[in-house]
Amino acid sequence: MSTSIKKTQRHGKAKYLQGDFFSQKNGENFPYKSSYELAYLNLIEIDSTIIKYIYEPFELYYIDVNGKQRIYRPDFMLLYSCGKIEIVEIKPKAMLKDFDVQSKARSCKLYIEENYRNINISYKFVTEKDLFNSNKEYQDFLKSTKI
Repeated sequence: MSTSIKKTQRHGKAKYLQGDFFSQKNGENFPYKSSYELAYLNLIEIDSTIIKYIYEPFELYYIDVNGKQRIYRPDFMLLYSCGKIEIVEIKPKAMLKDFDVQSKARSCKLYIEENYRNINISYKFVTEKDLFNSNKEYQDFLKSTKI
């Protein structure tokens, strides 16, 4: 596994780590838009039950908090050796109740229900609680990326 940090961008007050991650499993580079996405890429790369994954696999429409139609791209689609497929959205736990986050999830779940009835496919959120055992572990991870 190799990681290339392209840049750190500011969105409001927060900094988001962005860059490229080379996947040995897929034989290609994947972009990441946050430290959580980078941490997740590291995890799925070493998970032997995941045989392939795709970054932002498709686009869906959802209605935002202001009633405007928007485009949503789920973060990852994972294919497991057992045949199961998972659509994964990486979000901080504090954002899970956000209207737009929930609207995106509803849109994706409806899309799955309407188009993949006979396939074992599911949607899930991955938060910092799934990625790190403690804030110290997260801080150590950030240090290891040389932000």
